[in-house]
Amino acid sequence: MSYSHGELECRACFDNWETHWHSPGQASFNVRGHRWQLRANPGYWGAAAPRVLVLGFSKGPEQNGLIDDYLDSGGKAVRFEDIPFNDKKKAMRPNLKKLLVELGVLEKVRNIDTVFLPTEKVFGFASLIRCTVTYANPGSDKFVGSGSSITARTIKLAPPFVKACAASHLSRLPRSVELVVMLGATADFVDEVRTMLGGDPLFDNVNRAYSYHLGGTPVVHVPHPSGGNNGAVAVFCGERGPSPDSDSEKNIPACRLQAMATMKAVRRLWETT
Repeated sequence: MSYSHGELECRACFDNWETHWHSPGQASFNVRGHRWQLRANPGYWGAAAPRVLVLGFSKGPEQNGLIDDYLDSGGKAVRFEDIPFNDKKKAMRPNLKKLLVELGVLEKVRNIDTVFLPTEKVFGFASLIRCTVTYANPGSDKFVGSGSSITARTIKLAPPFVKACAASHLSRLPRSVELVVMLGATADFVDEVRTMLGGDPLFDNVNRAYSYHLGGTPVVHVPHPSGGNNGAVAVFCGERGPSPDSDSEKNIPACRLQAMATMKAVRRLWETT
């Protein structure tokens, strides 16, 4: 099951279905000189019947390091629940909490670490691409697992694993899901993800649809909670306005406006059900 807490068995993009979870064996893809490698470590955290589904893009280098520690220690030094949205600087989970509190779906007093446990009842956490994605620019042999270029180019150029993963895990959301929170608010990423998923904008006469619906389920984009994105998170949470020197912050007020309007409607619906 793609919404069952733990390591997932999916190997749809690999030649060998016996590939071990997080095995160094990688599937390779090439589209117009752009290259990707995929590592078989799909995972899911939280509620088996999530009400709120939170999606990142993939697992970055720090999350893969945590997986190494989790496997090496047999789950003692690092638990499976310690892997997602975690980093050495301990910035990502606090930023994620701020975003979820601002949306009104998480209580401010709650410990963010508890939402990743198998006992969770409301939240589910995964990623658009369930396995680890690394990417190499044309002419380069260096594969990277983080940065804005990997997210936008992977979705835009759509190597086969993108559509395969979306078809397997997102084409039919669990009936329990009442809201999808998509982490990532850069212009190209928002446009490409909505197009790839076939989302219908929730608002008319907007330059970009940061909020849309998939088969009736609302999707809201928010800034990614990585530590390098602190500024965009602060702008989204209303702590300050966008810096005139920051390209990554200038679109956040429009993102926030659509997200908060969507959440107002969602909360009104929740209050009546």
